[in-house]
Amino acid sequence: MMAQSEVQKRYDREAIYLRPHLWSGQHFVKYGKSKPVGFLFNNIKPEFEHSDALPLFLKARRKAKISFGVSLLGLATSVTGLVMISNAHTDNRVRNENQFAAGVGLIMCGTLISAAVTLPLNIGAQRNLSDAVFLRNRELLK
Repeated sequence: MMAQSEVQKRYDREAIYLRPHLWSGQHFVKYGKSKPVGFLFNNIKPEFEHSDALPLFLKARRKAKISFGVSLLGLATSVTGLVMISNAHTDNRVRNENQFAAGVGLIMCGTLISAAVTLPLNIGAQRNLSDAVFLRNRELLK
């Protein structure tokens, strides 16, 4: 009975869980203190350094990195499209219709492709992070 009590104390002290925050992003809670998981999960990374859940955490982080990169690429594509549209105008008239159409196409394609790629990656990253937290916490019961 005493060993179970020590395990429970360790679990209460070291277990973490995830908590979404509307404006400040996702947080993790450990020993009653809430901290942001950080950009690309940097703040929660130390919790997995000595855990068997590290590969799953790294998989989550890799998906988050790819998602961020695709988001930047989508942003660059949209900015390029806006520049093309702005250069196609003079005196509130479209001077170069082909350039204007290409700019609109770049904005639409960049936005749609970025959203179509980043959404599944972000969902996968959050699932992997949640699974990594579960496995890490389960290790505390040993």
